[in-house]
Amino acid sequence: MDTAPTLDLVSPQESTSEPTIVAANELSKTLNTAWIEGFQVSEGDFEIDLREVILPEVTVRYFYSKYKFMDCYTVPADLTMIAFMMLVSHPAISWCHHIEPTANFMAVQRSTVEYTSSLPPGWLGVDVIISNELLDRCDLLPHRFWERLSDKCGGAAIQLPPKAIAKFRRFLLGWRREIEFLYGQGQLDTACAHQMRDELLDRLHLLFDETFTDLSNWEYIRPKISRRYWIYHQAREIIEADLFHPHTSMEICQTIQVSRRALEYAFQQIAGCSPNDYIRSRKLTAIRQELKQAKPGFVRVSEVASRYSFRHFGRFSSQFRALFGELPSETLANY
Repeated sequence: MDTAPTLDLVSPQESTSEPTIVAANELSKTLNTAWIEGFQVSEGDFEIDLREVILPEVTVRYFYSKYKFMDCYTVPADLTMIAFMMLVSHPAISWCHHIEPTANFMAVQRSTVEYTSSLPPGWLGVDVIISNELLDRCDLLPHRFWERLSDKCGGAAIQLPPKAIAKFRRFLLGWRREIEFLYGQGQLDTACAHQMRDELLDRLHLLFDETFTDLSNWEYIRPKISRRYWIYHQAREIIEADLFHPHTSMEICQTIQVSRRALEYAFQQIAGCSPNDYIRSRKLTAIRQELKQAKPGFVRVSEVASRYSFRHFGRFSSQFRALFGELPSETLANY
């Protein structure tokens, strides 16, 4: 039975999506992860823990969110991302176009594929990001897998054997503790970095061998692009295209020609929140990013809020504080 996350969450990063590098080999070719973006959609102090292990041609991201979280991004052309849920008791709300996926999913997204997820409070996940060149060199996934994957435009979800993924989850947590210790002791030289990377790849090979033992029977889960997902996707594109606009549910419904009830159901099922909650969270997150990058004395909070169509400053401040645990003026002064 799952317990609380076993990562060393002593001091979760507060109010930031930027990673802490817990281990890195100085000669490693760093894989750029700036394309990975997300935002919190439920109220509470913005507490996440995002830690990265950077090795030659591989980056491993450990992500924990105390509150409900969403992300959406496109995998770059030269990379493949393999994502795992770490807690059986906390499966995603939606993941890579799948509604209510089981906790034994593995998601594989390769090269320019859009990745979306809605994550519940207490989510813990691990992403293994590998250069396509390394992936091809080590023949990590069978050729037949890529043949099937190509039919789905580069993204797929695989149902993993419960015992095999349980062993791999335990390995990932222990492996990170070991490599973080080596890094702290100054022992993560190039040879050691390659050794730790190869150990990870060997374990991935073992997991995939157990999963694909019988290639005729392994369960490839094809995403079902339902009408609700289509509605959600269309509405999200409208919102993201102009965060300054005072979007309303009625306006979005008229644009994509659906009923208000259909829009509400789509967002609740895919995003786990209402359309209005999504819009407000995205706007507040964008404002917070601006305030963090601004210089006190050169920017007025009220002016930034107004650009994002917040007309009632007192209500805006209350909503900002409820989502991030601090007033917008405090964000501006503290960064």
